[in-house]
Amino acid sequence: MLVPAEDREAVLKQLAGDPVRGFCLRNFMKSPREPGLTPELLVDDVQSPRVLIARAGAELMVYGALEHYNPAMKDLLEGRVETNGAWPDEPMRKMWQEWTEGRRFFFLNSTPYSVWRAARLAGFDAHPEDLDGPVAYLWYIQGEPRFGHLIKHPCRLGEGNELLERLKEGIPYDPEGHYTSQCLKHGPSFVCEIEGEPVCWSCTHLNGTMGMIYTPEQHRRQGYAKSLAAFQIDHMLKRDGIACCHIIDFNTASMMLVKTFGAQRWEEPLVWRLVFWPGEAPPPEPPEEKKEEEGTRD
Repeated sequence: MLVPAEDREAVLKQLAGDPVRGFCLRNFMKSPREPGLTPELLVDDVQSPRVLIARAGAELMVYGALEHYNPAMKDLLEGRVETNGAWPDEPMRKMWQEWTEGRRFFFLNSTPYSVWRAARLAGFDAHPEDLDGPVAYLWYIQGEPRFGHLIKHPCRLGEGNELLERLKEGIPYDPEGHYTSQCLKHGPSFVCEIEGEPVCWSCTHLNGTMGMIYTPEQHRRQGYAKSLAAFQIDHMLKRDGIACCHIIDFNTASMMLVKTFGAQRWEEPLVWRLVFWPGEAPPPEPPEEKKEEEGTRD
């Protein structure tokens, strides 16, 4: 049985395990959401929690002891959940309707790969595209601001939604800009400019990590991304004492960039994946459609 945590901060200190994961979970819990979508923290045992589940609607961040992931995911699948309201609640049903036309799912947000595996072993179905999908690693830097000497170009904080259309240009997974708007509201955002023209920009994900840095093709290989990264990292170090980012495992350019700042890699790969109630996953795409789509991407 999963139940609400009585002392959230105590659970985070006990199960987050390190300041990096704790930073992301706390940001997830306090990030702005749509009305009625207040995040809650569930645990498998109030007296001796071994797994925590930060939940906003059908969106989950899961962390804890590896051997207890499978029982926790079985509890979710079979509805053994005690909350402060109905289960499933209205925000969860709304996400099901908007995302997958009513099919029941959970979205594992920056959650360890082993949680996704545990969900499948518990009986959830995977989205076909996730079966061979990439994973990401969390990279982090701690300490005092110290990278000012690497800022070679003018950089500043963004204001409100001024970067929304720019950010949508480099984010294929959010074409309508809904999530990006939430990130800009949560803040901060960052931009590098040359003679008043934006040449590189980024913002902050809802879990507090650096994200969505993008340089248009005509402005690449000029060092703008490195200047902006140095500016953003120093800003985050000054504010939080830590700067984190997620990098897909095959994105060697971004990995090389963060390594120049001395970033360290958190040990376990993370995923952003849907899991469905059995029999409710969408069918795989026809081979011919998938082939055409891949050609477009190339």
